Amino acid sequence: MIGFLAGDISFMATLDEVLAAAVQFHQRGNFAEAERLYREALVVDPQSVMALGNLGALFQAQKRLDEAIVCYKRVLELQLNHAQAHCNLGSIYKDQRQYERAVECYQLALQCNPALPEAHFNLGVIRQQQRDLPEAGECYRRAIFGKPDYAQAQNNLGTVYRFENKLAQAMQCYEAALGSRPDFADAHRNRALLWLLLGDFKQGWPEFEWRLRIAGQPYPAYPQPRWQGEPMPGRTILLVAEQGLGDTLQFIRYAVLVKQRSGARVLVQCSPVLHEILKCMAGIDRLVAPGHAEAPDAERFDAYVPLLSLPGVFGTLLETVPDAVPYLTADRQRVEHWQRELPGDDKLKVGIGWQGNRDYPGDYYRSMPLAHFAPLADCPNVKLYSLQKGFGSEQLAAWSERMSIADLGSKLDEGTGAFVDTAAVMMNLDLVITSDTAIAHLAGALGVPVWVALTWVPDWRFLLDRESMPWYPTMRLFRQKQFGEWTGVFARIADQLRSLSKDRAARLEV
Repeated sequence: MIGFLAGDISFMATLDEVLAAAVQFHQRGNFAEAERLYREALVVDPQSVMALGNLGALFQAQKRLDEAIVCYKRVLELQLNHAQAHCNLGSIYKDQRQYERAVECYQLALQCNPALPEAHFNLGVIRQQQRDLPEAGECYRRAIFGKPDYAQAQNNLGTVYRFENKLAQAMQCYEAALGSRPDFADAHRNRALLWLLLGDFKQGWPEFEWRLRIAGQPYPAYPQPRWQGEPMPGRTILLVAEQGLGDTLQFIRYAVLVKQRSGARVLVQCSPVLHEILKCMAGIDRLVAPGHAEAPDAERFDAYVPLLSLPGVFGTLLETVPDAVPYLTADRQRVEHWQRELPGDDKLKVGIGWQGNRDYPGDYYRSMPLAHFAPLADCPNVKLYSLQKGFGSEQLAAWSERMSIADLGSKLDEGTGAFVDTAAVMMNLDLVITSDTAIAHLAGALGVPVWVALTWVPDWRFLLDRESMPWYPTMRLFRQKQFGEWTGVFARIADQLRSLSKDRAARLEV
């Protein structure tokens, strides 16, 4: 018998009763009391697999990973064929990006229990991260076979189908995930993105609001009410930027519409690096940094709205996208500076970018190596200028003998805020050619001609099967014809670039 305290009642209990009580505390989130009881149980029985395994899970939930690993390894010393311990240990290695060790653990788990859904699911997550979509899909299907209501596996399988351009199957998976778990915010968000990709904005925007409920996302909530589109003359509305810099550049166009409809003073909360490029934009009365709106000395506002909720507020449809450009402007003095810096010859001046934010989970699918731009460098009467900053720019050195590219990236936006110099350079270029990055959004917002190389199934905003972009009239889209195939994309871009250069030369001759 063991004596322990639960609440304010002291009593004697068996080991099984202690473990049962520990599990209850564990499930209720009272980790401190659960840990105390698991440890007390292990004093009585140091070989209790249940106590060790549950204590490991508790440590894992608290990110005390080294302690969790010790517990799981002790379980496996006592019971080598414990499938769940292998699986949990693999999950720790997966989160630490030790993928080979994680895969080994999942395979051991499946040797112990070939039907273990969690092992199949986690193995699928790794295969998806390794971009082996067929194998990832098969892992998720096995997980669902063993657990038909496995919402996470259904959701992930839907995403695999979306990347494979099997959009009907993707929608079925998202629907199945929501049938199993109606409040699953990730599946709602993914269904919204699929509707938006298909151009169904009417269903997509309301569903897209579920993104604000996804656990761990840094979406702010304020005591003030959400702005729903009502007039608010003489009051103040806070627009809250979210997601990446490109998203802010795209949807900041709504600021002037908010001001026109509401009659209110408009504050925009966004990354400080964007303040310089946005400071003269119509519709914005003041820019504030994240966190400023919560500070005691912050300027008062009466309502707020996340920036990417504004298309829904305005009921934006494909045919009503606010597409007036330019809505951003480059600093005139910097434009004149870069006009002097760039050569005044008759060559077609083309800015290029190839690498997005590598921390973005889908970056592999949208970015490409610089090597694919080689056919562009071979086009006559064309001069390429790199606009690439940071990661990706190191590729220039390796291709310096094969491609003539002037590296501007290292000279841009140092100490000025993001995109300030880049915008000024773009105003002196004839064309920008880029992957799906913030550079594309900047060029589009400035009204600069821009060609975007797109993966087979791109981000939702580029839609499907079209060369034009409803959000940016000066943007032209070049799409993969099959997954991962960039060679054909750049061959078509090079053909069009040669034609453009030829037309320019003919005009100059006249």
